[in-house]
Amino acid sequence: MENPNPYAAPTETVATPTGDTMICIDEFDISEDGFFCSVLSRAQVAKSLREELAKYCAELGHQVVSEDAGCHVTGELVRVEQGSRFLRLLAPGILGAVKVEGKCRITKNGKTIKEIDLRQRKALGFQGGKTRSLLELCLRQIALQVGSDVGVTTGRIDTGQSVKASQYLWRMAAIAALIAAGLAVTAYAWATNQPVRKDGLDDAAKPLWACVVFVFLYATVFLLGLAAAPTNVLTSRMLLSLRSASGVKTISAQRIVIAFLAAAPIGLLVLTFMAL
Repeated sequence: MENPNPYAAPTETVATPTGDTMICIDEFDISEDGFFCSVLSRAQVAKSLREELAKYCAELGHQVVSEDAGCHVTGELVRVEQGSRFLRLLAPGILGAVKVEGKCRITKNGKTIKEIDLRQRKALGFQGGKTRSLLELCLRQIALQVGSDVGVTTGRIDTGQSVKASQYLWRMAAIAALIAAGLAVTAYAWATNQPVRKDGLDDAAKPLWACVVFVFLYATVFLLGLAAAPTNVLTSRMLLSLRSASGVKTISAQRIVIAFLAAAPIGLLVLTFMAL
C-alpha cells in the first residue's frame, strides 16, 4: 500500500451539514373549507408561513433544504379567518378577530417528535387594525412557535434559556420596583412640603400623585432594563411574542423600539407634572 505523499499540498476539508442542521419545511396545506380570507390567497398564506418559518430556522443555524433532511416539518391550517375590521373598531379585542388555526408535525429521521396545535387570534390595532397586517402577524407568530420547537428538537435552542430569561425579568422587576418606590416617596415628600396653592395639589391628591410617579417610573425602568437585556434573553422562547409584535427584523431594532416605549411613561409623567 502506498504511503501518502508527505510533500503534497493539504486538501481543504469541506464541512457538510449534519442531520441536526439540515431541515426540510413543506408548505402547509390550507383547508379550503375553513378559508375565509380575501386579502391573501391560500397559496400566499402557505408561502408566507413557510418563508417566515424558514427565515427563523436559518437564523437558528439550520440549512433549509428541499429533501433528504434529518428533520422534517409538515402542517395544515384548518381555519384562516380575516374577521371584520368594522367589528374590531366597535369592540377592540372582542369582536371581528383575525384567526388562524391548524396543526404541525415535526419528525426526525422518520419518527414523529412533536405535534403542535397552532392557534393565533388578533383583534387589536389602530382603527381596528389592517386585516392583512394582523394576518401576517398571526403567521409570523406561528412560524416563531414552530421554529422554536424545531430548535429544541435539534438542540439549537437551549431549554434552559427561558429559565434564565425569566430570572432576568424577575430581577429587573424587583430593581424597577425599588427605584420607582424610592422616587415615588421622594415625590410625595416634595408634594407634602410644597406650599398650598389654589391651583396645586390638595392633601388628598398627594398620595395619588406618588402612585402615578411609581407606576410611570416602574414602567420606564423595567422597559429600559429589557432594552439592555442580553441577546439570549431577547431571543428566548418566552419573549417570542414580543419579538413578533414589534414587527422588526433584528435584535438591535427591537432594542430601539423598547427604548422608545420606555420614554413614553416619562413623557406622560412630565405632562402630568406640568398640569399640576
